[in-house]
Amino acid sequence: ESVCAERVAQCLFQLASLSGSVFENNEVSFEYVQFFLANFLQTIRSDLSGRAALSIANVLDKLTSTHASLHFHRLPPPLLQNLLETLSHLICEFNQASVLKETGADGDTFYSE
Repeated sequence: ESVCAERVAQCLFQLASLSGSVFENNEVSFEYVQFFLANFLQTIRSDLSGRAALSIANVLDKLTSTHASLHFHRLPPPLLQNLLETLSHLICEFNQASVLKETGADGDTFYSE
C-alpha cells in the first residue's frame, strides 16, 4: 500500500509541475490548473493527516510555486476558498503533530531514551 501511495504522490507531483511549452497558451494552462485543483481538492478531502498530509502539501506547494503568478488571482472564489481552507487545515495538522512530538504525546517512543 505504501509503495502505491508513494507512486501516486510522485505522479501528482509531476502533474502539478507541468508548465511551459506543454500548454498551447496561458489560457490552456489556467484551465489545467483550475481543473487539477478542483479535482485534487475534492479527492483529498477525506485524508489530510499523517504521510498523506505531507504528500498533499508537497503537491500543492509545487502547483502554487509553478503557477501562482499566472493563475491564482483568476481562480473562481469558491475554488480559491477551498484551496485556502485546505492549506489552513494542513498547517493546523502539521502544527498539531509538531506539538504532539514535542510533548511526547504522539505515542512514538522509538527514538526516545
